[in-house]
Amino acid sequence: MKQFRFALLALSVLLLVLSRQNRFPDSSNKGAGLFIYTGGVFILLGSVFLLEYIFPNMQHGGMFYGVCAAMFPSRMIAIGRSARVSWPITRVAAVYMGLLCAIDWILTLFPAHPRLAPIFNPVTHMVPLPFPLLLIFPAFAMDLVLRKTRAVQGFLSQIGIAMLLGTVFLVVFVAVQWFFSEFMISPSADNWFFMGNRIWSYGSSMGHWHYEFWRLDPNRPDSDLFTLRMILISWGVACVSSWVGLFFGNWMRKVRR
Repeated sequence: MKQFRFALLALSVLLLVLSRQNRFPDSSNKGAGLFIYTGGVFILLGSVFLLEYIFPNMQHGGMFYGVCAAMFPSRMIAIGRSARVSWPITRVAAVYMGLLCAIDWILTLFPAHPRLAPIFNPVTHMVPLPFPLLLIFPAFAMDLVLRKTRAVQGFLSQIGIAMLLGTVFLVVFVAVQWFFSEFMISPSADNWFFMGNRIWSYGSSMGHWHYEFWRLDPNRPDSDLFTLRMILISWGVACVSSWVGLFFGNWMRKVRR
């Protein structure tokens, strides 16, 4: 319930900033910068809601791509459709990545020591969130699609655009995040920039499982393989999420106060 209220508060702020942008003439981009920044915060909050599913060790599993396909296309496309600047989705994704990196890097500067047992990992500083998802790559691809289809109207055409956007998001996102996650669970990522093994709390015991992908054993009942079935489910979810983004994006272009 608290997460739901928090999401409504974030959405209210986004619409408030949007109404300010829309009060200016259509030819003006005044207020667009603040809207893009607020949109980046909106994407960041969406990623926090998915925190238990987006650890690098889960990024070869089907659940990770399914929840990302549900969460991000709708938010990114709605903002991209209603913003009055060029490459809006790419800018929003850049704000999301920049803010989350800044939060993580600042957190790790503060000394902290666990005082509640059991302590399996004797951390010495605040524990950061996982490194941001590489949303900027599918964001750039979706911006290209929106630039080519901005003048296209009609219900069936919007469905076709949504399917194209959903496909573009999933294909590009899987292509970049799949291989980037392999780097993130390797010892090469254990540094101040990527924060590899620094994301584990004091309650997480250290072991070889930090360098492995989880739930990929097909013989286990809780396996999470990215099978053809999960690919199709994720694609369908991405297409529906994209259509929702288009629908609300077109409506958001008319919001005034």
